[in-house]
Formats: sequence, C-alpha cells, structure tokens
Amino acid sequence: MTGLPAILASAALAASPQRTLSELLNAPFLPSELPAEFGFTSARTGVLDVSANGRRYHVVGRVAAAVAGPDPEDAIAWDVFPTHAAALADLRHPALPRDTHIVGVVAGVRDSQVLEGSLNGRGLTDAAAVVGNVLVQAVTASDATSVHGNRFGTLALLRAGIAHLRRLGTGTAAKA
Repeated sequence: MTGLPAILASAALAASPQRTLSELLNAPFLPSELPAEFGFTSARTGVLDVSANGRRYHVVGRVAAAVAGPDPEDAIAWDVFPTHAAALADLRHPALPRDTHIVGVVAGVRDSQVLEGSLNGRGLTDAAAVVGNVLVQAVTASDATSVHGNRFGTLALLRAGIAHLRRLGTGTAAKA
C-alpha cells in the first residue's frame, strides 16, 4: 500500500505547474494589487510565448500582465517551471539582450536579480525573482533615458507580482 500514496503524491506534484498556470491566467490581477503610488492603475493578463531561454530550462508556460502605468511599457510575467531548481537555473543564466547587463539583486528578495540597459532605444529595467517553481519578472521601458527604465516602478511591480502569486496559493509557489 505504500506504493499507491507515493504514486498519488507524485501525480499531484506533476499537476502543480499546470494548476499554477491556470490560476495565474484565470485569477484577475486586481487594481488594488498594483502599486498606485507609482502610477500603475490596471493590468490585463494573458498567455505569452515562452522564451528560448525558458525552454532551455523546461518552462511549462508563461502568463503575463500588461500593466497600465507611467511608462511606454510596464509588465509583469510569471514563468512556471516544473521545479524550483529549473526556475533558479533560468534566473542564474539569463539570455541578455545586447546593451543589457546585470546590476544587482532586489533588496530583501532571495534568489533575485536586476538587469538594466537599452532595448530599441528605450531604457530598460528588469527585475526577477524565483518563488517556488515560478520565475516572477517585472519590466519597465522608458523614453526618459536610454540606459535604464523606471527603477522604483520595476521593483514595485515585482513585489506586486510576487504578492499576487502568493495570494493565489497554488502549486509549489505557495510553499516558498
């Protein structure tokens, strides 16, 4: 009889990434979850194609929220991986666009990093963190400078993305 519980537990864990994706896609990102003090007012959630780098680490899927805010481009994304180790591998080995580099980590957020640079003539700031088996990412692109995006806004969006994931409490992400 000990074999059956182990098989059932294994099947439940295997379903967790899909369940996490489904909940992220179907749970509304409420305006009250956004950092209004930075000018973010609403978010539209949908499926986004996974990156080549994500596929390299076996990403299960990606959900993104286009955020209405002060910048030409503001967004949050959740890349769901089969394991915590796979999500960490993607974080630690990013595919960096030309003119973009790692500048540090997010204060107070374990397993995180911040990238800055330029993309298509706009300043870019990208912050990412691993929570359970999910890589949470926030990005802003600004016309104000070509060397970085909205730094404080990006960090606030990342924290909002992490809080949204934890609010859902699904899969292995809730255990982090």
